[in-house]
Amino acid sequence: MRRAFSDTLVEVADVNDKMVFLTGDLGFEVFTELEKKHPTKYINAGIAEAQLAMCATGLALSGFRPVIYSIASFMTGRAFELIRTGINYQQLPVLIIGAGGGYTYANSGVTHHAAEDLGLMQLMPGMQIINPGSPSEVRELMLQFFEQDKPAYMRVGRFGEPEYSAKDPIILGKARLVSEAKKQVGKPSVALLSTGDTVISCIEANKLLKEQGFDVTHYQYHSLSPFDVKTLEQVLSNYDHVIIVEDHFPIGGLYSQVSSFHAGANSSAKLTRLGPPHELLFGEPSIAQLREQFSYDVSGIVSTCMALQR
Repeated sequence: MRRAFSDTLVEVADVNDKMVFLTGDLGFEVFTELEKKHPTKYINAGIAEAQLAMCATGLALSGFRPVIYSIASFMTGRAFELIRTGINYQQLPVLIIGAGGGYTYANSGVTHHAAEDLGLMQLMPGMQIINPGSPSEVRELMLQFFEQDKPAYMRVGRFGEPEYSAKDPIILGKARLVSEAKKQVGKPSVALLSTGDTVISCIEANKLLKEQGFDVTHYQYHSLSPFDVKTLEQVLSNYDHVIIVEDHFPIGGLYSQVSSFHAGANSSAKLTRLGPPHELLFGEPSIAQLREQFSYDVSGIVSTCMALQR
């Protein structure tokens, strides 16, 4: 996803004179092409996330389209006040990028944990929350951001995330149907809802489930705000069980959105959440270890779905 992000920056810069990219001293050799082709549109502001937000505010007020980039825990935590009062209160068209959201950088220690980044940004009315799960989602959602004039926060993963095919196109604010299960007599109907890169784990889990004769429907929520309530309403009406898979605290992420709507809906669907708990996490575990520990890896998803048949 990181490469798709840098490539899309260049693509936008080629046609948009107002786009300006500011980095918090990150991305060695990642943004080389942008820096060479458009040196006046590339600014390294140093390790100073609050300054990134302040600069972006001034640039946006002057008619520019800033993109600010740092590690997710720092971009959302250290700069929250400036994002809130400068960017969001004035509804400035700034794209805020958090690299390595959730526990992507878990093995770098607690300073790099960002299991609350989506929730922090979602607290602000009017802030769009984008959590892509593939390189193509990064590109398409970025391009759609530049077609409007609202602020947004986007998570961007590392390198090497695979592409995947889905039945629906990539539209900001609209969930994507990845696969639809056929009704199975005598078996409960199950829908998986993923966000961010958990989409890949859900796809792999669904393949294994099909080998065991258990098919599930899968939707990818790459946008948490605006949130696709219409699709969720259909899911809650048509499925016995809805399993939410996320790399985020249960507060402020996809589960929060789903459970909040479910509480006021006339639905008998049972919700299950797979993801890290709302607890302090210490040490330096890898993201793979955490996903296994808290059952939101492929094996955990398969086991949860299979248990519903018993």
